[in-house]
Formats: sequence, C-alpha cells, structure tokens
Amino acid sequence: MKKLGKLNINVEKLIKSEDLQKLRGGQQVDCAIYYDGHYQGVRQFLCYDSQEQCDQLCASAYSNHQNPWCFCNIGY
Repeated sequence: MKKLGKLNINVEKLIKSEDLQKLRGGQQVDCAIYYDGHYQGVRQFLCYDSQEQCDQLCASAYSNHQNPWCFCNIGY
C-alpha cells in the first residue's frame, strides 16, 4: 500500500486501463473500411475490447456488402 499525503492507495485494487474502457462504454476509434472491392473511407466505431474484435465488429456492420474488411486504430 502506498501513501499519498493523507490518502492510502492499495495498488492491488487499482483498475487497469482496459477495464476502465469497458466501464465507460468502450472507446471511439476510426476504422478504415473496404468492401465491394474498394476503399470506402473511415468511420468511427465504439469498441470495447481487442483490436481483432473491433475489426470484426466493424466488418459485421457491413456484412451485407461483398467481402467487407475493416482496420480500426486501437492502440495506434
């Protein structure tokens, strides 16, 4: 346990950054979107977890198009 002035901080109970993102509802990220054989631009998506899951979430939003593919900028 660390002491900060009059406060005692139990470092074992600190919340990780990833957990904070989930608690506040994810993070808004830009995703490059490709479908129907062409680059379609950048859209914002709310992502909650890993890079792979964010990319899949974005691509599933365009599943009615041919070969949807996304790359989201989590951690970049």
